[in-house]
Amino acid sequence: MAATSRSADGKGPPASAPSDEAASTADSSASASAVGDSSVPLYTPSSLAACPPLARLQAYGLCCPFLETEEDHDARDCVNTLQNYPITWYRKKRVEDVTNDVRGAVPSSGGIMKGLGAMLGGTGKAEIPMAYVGVPATLTVVDTEEHGPLIEVRALETNDPDDAEARDVLHKFVTEGKPWWEDPIIKDSAPSKVIPVYIIDQVAAGWSLTGDATAGGVKLHAAPKEKGFLHSGTGPELLRFDTLGGGGSLLGKAFGPVKTDEPNKHSDKIIVQLRSLIDWNRTRMAKEIQKGNVAVAPKSSSPGYVAMS
Repeated sequence: MAATSRSADGKGPPASAPSDEAASTADSSASASAVGDSSVPLYTPSSLAACPPLARLQAYGLCCPFLETEEDHDARDCVNTLQNYPITWYRKKRVEDVTNDVRGAVPSSGGIMKGLGAMLGGTGKAEIPMAYVGVPATLTVVDTEEHGPLIEVRALETNDPDDAEARDVLHKFVTEGKPWWEDPIIKDSAPSKVIPVYIIDQVAAGWSLTGDATAGGVKLHAAPKEKGFLHSGTGPELLRFDTLGGGGSLLGKAFGPVKTDEPNKHSDKIIVQLRSLIDWNRTRMAKEIQKGNVAVAPKSSSPGYVAMS
């Protein structure tokens, strides 16, 4: 199904909300914009004047803390914690990653690697199946007009030997302790990936029987495409990453800067907070439907699916 949201006073025709196709292409749109395609719109950040969902969540927790449920509290913690939160993002490995690895080891191999790139896929952005590479990145939860709460991933791509600026940011972190996740090169960049919260069905701990270092400490999955005894219990993977930041201690944030910890030291807390955010968003959507603020219409391409602004 697709859903549309009505105006705040409940009058007038419903405003357009994201269709199933829009939700399914959110990641590709973000990737296109991240490489310089300004013609591809991502989304419109909500203004505080519109009193968006996350702003209401924050206000309720501050004004009525004794009436706040545990789910609301953990969801609010998630929003507060995942603001420019440092992670190692394990994205699909690309042809350009392979060529850069070889160029870094053998600087004179540029011509050979150009031919190899053509054999593997022709374009540097082509992904290699079943292969992942870890890149420094940040997670941020934001409010949007089209998709409601969503997760932004901004990456600091340091694999390109020609990108001296990105590598310099990491060098300053190692030598001077300057947080790379606070540097404008990543903080002000376009998102490399965006995930609307409403399409996340499951948050799980990552693990690997073979000791795969790219398995990730946290994984986000969409809903299974098919349900039943013979089908897998998890849907397509949306994101895998290692946590590098803290577990959401507001006291720690107040008395000291955010510091990177050992990978996945606080992944269990981040998993709980993300699950609470997803459950809170589902409850919010259900209430909006009951109030008549959301008009639900069937979509033959995705039975039982609900998208909401």
